[in-house]
Amino acid sequence: MKKNTLLSITLMFCIPVFAIQAQTHKQRSGSKRVSIRKAPKYPPVLEATVSFQEPSANKFLDAEESGHITVIVKNSGKGKAAGIVLSISARGDNGLIYSKAHEVGDLKPRQERKISIPITAPFTIASRAVSMTFNFSEKNGFEPD
Repeated sequence: MKKNTLLSITLMFCIPVFAIQAQTHKQRSGSKRVSIRKAPKYPPVLEATVSFQEPSANKFLDAEESGHITVIVKNSGKGKAAGIVLSISARGDNGLIYSKAHEVGDLKPRQERKISIPITAPFTIASRAVSMTFNFSEKNGFEPD
């Protein structure tokens, strides 16, 4: 019973507030430009591969050591891929120094792009495994597999 009473009181206070706002807002909105894109005739088929290289070849980044993450994005479809963006995330503050956002750009059919991302471990890095997630977006929603 108390729940129903509380609900009806809340509604009684909300209704007059909306009526007052509707009465006091008497401006015309200006025209707005809307852009409509045509869907691509053929979709792109994007594939991405990620690899890691570092100087000691032990597959670990030691303190004060630098390496590279290499990302290759390939369009094996018949359509053009537009506005591909890569973002890298890792759980928590891992202490590694690297750029987290990268623009891959557009890829024509059968075209690929290689991105080399420098990564450094500072002297104060803790010894642990770090899991990274590579997220891709494409302007028309055709993300890589």
